[in-house]
Amino acid sequence: MGPPRPIAKGHAERGFAGLPEATLESFLTARSQPVPAQDDSDVNHLVELRMACVAQTEPEWDEGRATQALNKGFLLEHPSTYDDLEVPPELIAEVMTAAEAKAVHGYSAALSQVKALHSHAQATVKKKGAKYFKPTPGAKHKPGPKKAIRWLPARDEAVSSKVATWIDKHGPGSLTLETDDYNGRFRVIGPELNHKSVSWTQRGGRACAMQCLHLAWRFHTDHCGVPAPYDMEKHERVFSGVGAVVTGLPPPPPYCGAQPAKTFPSGSRDLVRRFEPGASRKETGEGAVQTTNKKHK
Repeated sequence: MGPPRPIAKGHAERGFAGLPEATLESFLTARSQPVPAQDDSDVNHLVELRMACVAQTEPEWDEGRATQALNKGFLLEHPSTYDDLEVPPELIAEVMTAAEAKAVHGYSAALSQVKALHSHAQATVKKKGAKYFKPTPGAKHKPGPKKAIRWLPARDEAVSSKVATWIDKHGPGSLTLETDDYNGRFRVIGPELNHKSVSWTQRGGRACAMQCLHLAWRFHTDHCGVPAPYDMEKHERVFSGVGAVVTGLPPPPPYCGAQPAKTFPSGSRDLVRRFEPGASRKETGEGAVQTTNKKHK
């Protein structure tokens, strides 16, 4: 279990989650630290209080390490942060009773509220991070135009292992990607073990890869504050057929913690039929689930 440590350090690891504002203010006052003022409507005061408490407890942490703790605390308080309704609530309500439909709409509204809270918390950390923590080493990229990514050649875009390698290459170091040939989908797993499953059977390989990449960078940026080294919106426009693809891409930034070298399992059956819209299991047969060889910190 390890040696005992102060309770405050345990709270810092969780971003002081679950503690009310009054407790956080008392914590700072007892240590002769100033209490942040509530003079900026763009700043979530509770989040800034937590940042101040983390900085007081762990003064050697940089912005990336502090962001990890704060995001971990937010996910503990709001485990539905990355949940979504795959079908609009209006359509679900058509096949339910009035009471059930009301519950679905309430759940949808709750998810929207959590996402708004998450965005506000992230904006606060980004705006106030430099005030409380030192910069993250190696997190800054050289200024200059961000480039788009070249998609796979036609001969490779229907092979699941090739697409998975492409996602892994352009994704962050914290990404764990599983390839499920049998069900025709990739599973994107983030550093906090938050995950999403994305199917290629109807949307196709290119759209599936783009969504996986988007999710991977979203999980990573939320985890440690490091964004993708390219313009994700431009990338999505290029993949939808708007604009020209530019070759070349700067390497992704390192993961916040030390990671082993990226590898991907070699060999995967040709899934030309699986990447065609409407393909079925019967047409393609059973395949094994493959996972990139990366460990969570």
